[in-house]
Amino acid sequence: MISFKSVRFLSWSAFRWLFGFNLLTLLITGSVLRVFIYKNMNLDLSGNRDFLGHLDEFLVYSFWSLSFAAILFSFLFAWLFFSPLGVLIAKAKSIHKGSFSKKDSPVIKESRGEWYQLDLALNKISKDLKQRKADVAKERSELEAVITAANDAILAVDRDMNIRYYNAPMAHMFDQKDEGHWGKKLKEVIRNQTVLEAFSNALQNQAPQFIQVSQELAMDSSVHYFQVSVSPFFDEKKSKTRGAVAIFHDITEHKKIEKVRVDFVANASHELKTPLTSIQGFLSVIRDSCADKKELQESFEIVENNLERLNRLVVDLLELSKIDSLESANRENLNLKDITESILADLGQEIRSKGHKISCEYAVDEMRTSKDLIEHIMINLIENAVKYCPPGSQIKIKWLYDRGFTLFKVRDNGPGIESYHQRRIFERFYRIREGGDPSIGGTGLGLSIVRNSAQRLGGHVDVKSAPGLGSEFICYLPD
Repeated sequence: MISFKSVRFLSWSAFRWLFGFNLLTLLITGSVLRVFIYKNMNLDLSGNRDFLGHLDEFLVYSFWSLSFAAILFSFLFAWLFFSPLGVLIAKAKSIHKGSFSKKDSPVIKESRGEWYQLDLALNKISKDLKQRKADVAKERSELEAVITAANDAILAVDRDMNIRYYNAPMAHMFDQKDEGHWGKKLKEVIRNQTVLEAFSNALQNQAPQFIQVSQELAMDSSVHYFQVSVSPFFDEKKSKTRGAVAIFHDITEHKKIEKVRVDFVANASHELKTPLTSIQGFLSVIRDSCADKKELQESFEIVENNLERLNRLVVDLLELSKIDSLESANRENLNLKDITESILADLGQEIRSKGHKISCEYAVDEMRTSKDLIEHIMINLIENAVKYCPPGSQIKIKWLYDRGFTLFKVRDNGPGIESYHQRRIFERFYRIREGGDPSIGGTGLGLSIVRNSAQRLGGHVDVKSAPGLGSEFICYLPD
């Protein structure tokens, strides 16, 4: 005798097999019984047609009665077997809605069949999801605490550039009450086109963007300067960007200090230039008046050389201050071959006196850039190669294009530069003295002018060198 509880031990495959077996058994039994009676009864078929008719009728009624009983039994079995399904569906829906406190049903708990195994699996999933939700909430709380405590303004957007989150400094700068979610379009809050382009490029190119911008803020109605880094964040497979986050680092105070320094250097250089010119003039008069005193000529020559070096230093400082004070460079289309040949013509006497061989290669015909800044770069790099290379050296000048940058290269076969000098040669007043020719004068500002000019154009400069193998200076200039 099968009880209702024991039915739940049977699997769905057992139910289907049982129902099919009942029907098949009825069909086979009825057919075999009829054939057996027809073949084994010693009856005259013609005289017993009524009996056979009643027999067939009895078998048909029996078949349909037993079939109906099998159907009822199967439905009863199905009801008993699938009754826990509603409970499991309700539990799954509660888990989907985020409720993980659903109690176990006694109907399922009493059974040990497939539904019970499914219930155990749902319980495990619910437990894991509850723990994961708690971990995510904890990490989110910690992250929000860190972001809120940050001094820099932080802003996050989704892939459609809708604002998702911002912290207190960001809210303060844009005159908002509290940090949190705005849900607005980024362009409705930030009007700076450079910042909007940085977000757009970060999302499209899937690469960080670094910019420097100025912005007038409502909190004090003054212009602030920011270094902005915009970094995209991705989905789990890291195939698509889900949004981007930007950090606004306020460098206003640094800019003010830098301006004071630039103004001081510019003013000091201007103040020094006038007395230096006067000293040089009077020194020439005194030297001419003492032309008959040969013992003083060497002293006069030393003083003139130092005055000349000091004058070059003042000129370089003025040029460096002028470059530092530039807010933006005026750009124009320049023919690179013409400007290069013009500079080589200006340096022609020094080139011929040292017997250097200059070769030029132009893979780029022209570019749109600042004439003053590009001349600073070219003059200093070419002049350094001419000055510091031994007589008869090979100097190669190249204009190339590579991955969005126009490259200006100056390569020589001179003495080369040690690696520990390469890290510092672009610093102001840094000079390589060891093993150098003491007769070659320099201010230590030429490569600083090159670096600052390249940075003002949005590029940078690099050096490749080794002792005895010459040097190659490469300036990367964006289009």
